[in-house]
Amino acid sequence: MCQKSLFTRLFAAAFVFFTYQTLNAQVAKASIRGQIKDAEENLSGASVVAMNLSTGKSYAVLTNKNGQYALENMMPNGTYKLSITFVGYNSEEKTGVNLSLDESAVFNFTLKAASNVWQIVNVLSKNPSVKTDDLVAKRR
Repeated sequence: MCQKSLFTRLFAAAFVFFTYQTLNAQVAKASIRGQIKDAEENLSGASVVAMNLSTGKSYAVLTNKNGQYALENMMPNGTYKLSITFVGYNSEEKTGVNLSLDESAVFNFTLKAASNVWQIVNVLSKNPSVKTDDLVAKRR
């Protein structure tokens, strides 16, 4: 009885392991990679968002210190809109991005500096000094 129970357990464990490996190998995946820069240098921290236009699911990532990004484990056979944003630069979009099974598409972008860059204005003010002598009614 003990040998039969051990054999059954080993068979069940092997079945689960091989079933998992087979299902894991059949997961549909695709990816988008690229680099974001301006006219002079790579842009670290730029936002890259890919939205599946039929499902509305979004994949997002920030560029690394070299301006590179990788959106991985995306669902293939869908049409995506790719949006790139970075503070102080005009945003860019690429629509109609179609991904096939196991495809790794590459899209590089060069952003242009925005002409309407926000500026910080510091306003400094001193509280007016109030003399208490002026507040006391004077008697004649």
